[in-house]
Formats: sequence, C-alpha cells, structure tokens
Amino acid sequence: ELDAASSQGKKIHIVHYGDSQIEGDRMTGYIRQRIQIQFGGYGPGLIPAMNVYNTMSFKQSYSSNFQRYTCFGGPKLKSKKYGIMATSARFTDEVTDSISVAKMTLLKEAWIEIAPSSNAKSRAKTYNNVSLLYTSCIAPCGLKVYKNDKLIHEDSLITDGKYHKITLSFESCPEKLKYVFSSTISPNICGFSLEGDYGIQVDNVAMRGCSGTVFGSINQGSLAEMYKDFNTELIILQFGGNSVPYFKDSSEVRGFAARFQAQLQAFQRLRPAAAILVIGPSDMSRYNGGIYETYPYLPYCVEQMRKAADNADAGYWDLYGAMGGINSMPAWVEKGLAGKDYIHFTPNGSSIASQLFYDTFETELARWKQKIK
Repeated sequence: ELDAASSQGKKIHIVHYGDSQIEGDRMTGYIRQRIQIQFGGYGPGLIPAMNVYNTMSFKQSYSSNFQRYTCFGGPKLKSKKYGIMATSARFTDEVTDSISVAKMTLLKEAWIEIAPSSNAKSRAKTYNNVSLLYTSCIAPCGLKVYKNDKLIHEDSLITDGKYHKITLSFESCPEKLKYVFSSTISPNICGFSLEGDYGIQVDNVAMRGCSGTVFGSINQGSLAEMYKDFNTELIILQFGGNSVPYFKDSSEVRGFAARFQAQLQAFQRLRPAAAILVIGPSDMSRYNGGIYETYPYLPYCVEQMRKAADNADAGYWDLYGAMGGINSMPAWVEKGLAGKDYIHFTPNGSSIASQLFYDTFETELARWKQKIK
C-alpha cells in the first residue's frame, strides 16, 4: 500500500493515537515527514475541530461558543459520535429528543479558522485539499467558507444525522480558511483533513490522560465508516504511560493488558484491512530515596503489552527498550531530551525517539519485502 501511494497516486491514512507523549504533533510530525518524503504525501492530515494543544503543524482559532467533547475526558456526547479524532465540537448543547428540537428556535452562528503554519515541517505546511467532517446534523445548518476573508463557498449541511464530508480543492495551499456555521442546533464537527492530491497522510490524535482503553465509547458505526472513507491502512496506538504510575500489583498490569488487547481486537473488527502497531510506554522515573528510578511495574507492563499485541496479531515496538531500558530516563533528562517530570520528551527527545522508531520501521519493511520476493 505504501508503494502504491507513490507509484499509482493513491491516498492512504495512518492514524497515530497516543497520550500526552504525542501532543502537539510530537513524534507524529517527525514520522510523517520521513514517511511522506519516502512514499509521497503532503499536509498534516486530520486535525481536530478544536485544537487545545500547542502545535507547530497548523494554525487554528475558533469562536468562543464552540464546546469541545471527548471520549476520554469530559464533557461527553450522548450520541458517542466523536469520530476518528476521538473528539468533536458543538456550538449548541446536544439535543437527542424531538421535544427539545422543537424548542430550539434561536439561530446561532459559530466559526473555525485554519491556516498553514510556517513552523511546520516542509511536507506538513503544504496542502491543497481541505475536508470538513461532521455528524449528527438534525436541523438546517448553513455553511459559508471564506478564503482570506473572501467568500468562496456556500453550502447547507445534510440533515440526516449521518457522517458526511465536504471537500474543497485549491490550486495551491490556501493561506487562511474560515468556516462559518449557522443553525438552531449544532452538528458534531468532527474535524478537518488537510491533504495533498496523493500519498500518505499521518494523523496525530493526542488524547491527554488516556489509557488507550476507551475506544469502545465511540460510536462504532460512524468510526468504521470514517476509517473506510479515509482508506486507513495502519493504526498506531501509543499508550501505557498514564497507567504505569498507578499499578499496585502485577494483577492490575495484567488487567490493563487484557483491556488493551480487547481494544486492538475491536480495531480489527472496525477496519479489517488495516495493520495495527503498538508503541509501548517510554521509561518513566519516580523519585525514591533521593534518586530517580523506573516505576516498579513498568518493565512488566511492557512485557504484558507486547503479549497483548502478539495475541491480537498486532505489531509492537518497544520504546522503553529503545531508550536503553531500566533507569534510562535520567540520562535523557541530563541530555535535555526529556523534561524535569522524568516522563515527557522535549522536542529534541521526541525527534530522537521518533528517529529510533522510523529506523526500525524502515529496517522491518525492507526485511519483509525481501521475504515476499
């Protein structure tokens, strides 16, 4: 599929889910740049309707009446129709019964503005196709799109409550796009996709505080439809770090691994065509007796997550081992590659961790190609 994207002009998506270790396009941004240079592709791919993390890959602003909903925090959607980004945004409260629909008569307006970032990596800062993703539109909703403050598109969203996408194509990368919505009842705005005409899109889906065991709380039908629509061929899951500090014994580790394995199997049902790859937790240190040491159940967590991936026929890459294994985090902190919390990478550390990952990815890909010749 990677080769076909460059040789046949196909377009495929790689969705990278993770906890705060990938916030702001850390790790994902480096991986995207490498894979797009090698196999083709432009743009940052999928971005949320409301971005709440600092990111170098795009610019975004939105009206103050938009509210963010997530499957991994609060507030939540009753419909569970968060979509592929695990978040959605609305500019009115969610309405699920006909009586409440009838009462909603005040027309409200809201807007989201997006633009390329000059700080983005070279491939991410260029795109010429922009798609709006939405679900749960149950009342007439007007849409106006402005390019550099000039109206270029006027539309009405489809009011059947299902998942839909509106794509606009440009001759070159648009400097600034403003999407203005007007309705008595907001649809769920599930995000945007900023893409080129062909190649690989690598989507960054950061889920701060998430254990990676919450994907069942997303409406499965709309999620499967989006995976198919975006031709998703690889799902990367980078989790574990938020659970490690709270393990009290080995049985809790095994319980987490069992729940995580169930998530991998759910993804296989949602998108049978996609490969699944797990990136395990990094080394993490706690302060104990005057020194920083690896959390006691972290190595066992790595072992159990690897086993869960094996059981689900998913790949596994050991970030903990790649860093140097037990008690490797203090050396990363001393070199300025991780923060003083002894958990999160700095931008330089993220680049090095990502390079370690992609070097392994390239090696295994070449080995697999030799095997199938």
